[in-house]
Amino acid sequence: MRKRYDWNDGWLFSEQFEDAMTEPAYDEKNMRPVRLPHTVKETPFDYFDESCYQMVSGYRHRFAAPKEWEGKRAAVTFCGAAHEAAVYVNGEKI
Repeated sequence: MRKRYDWNDGWLFSEQFEDAMTEPAYDEKNMRPVRLPHTVKETPFDYFDESCYQMVSGYRHRFAAPKEWEGKRAAVTFCGAAHEAAVYVNGEKI
């Protein structure tokens, strides 16, 4: 039986991506809490300048997998990753 978990709460965000963000021990103190879906930059409807919102940014979310997941396969779906996303789990790109 499939079970769905809502992970929209509890994310951290930074407009500036650093390679170190992929590591489990990254210092998150300069990241701000956000809820998904999230936009990297809000812009007025009457103003359009791509340079103000096109950036490589970073999101982080910590969770502990339940014990009953051990030895099982899990799938994660991101609804709304705009153009491209690289996903890391415990420092490994998946």
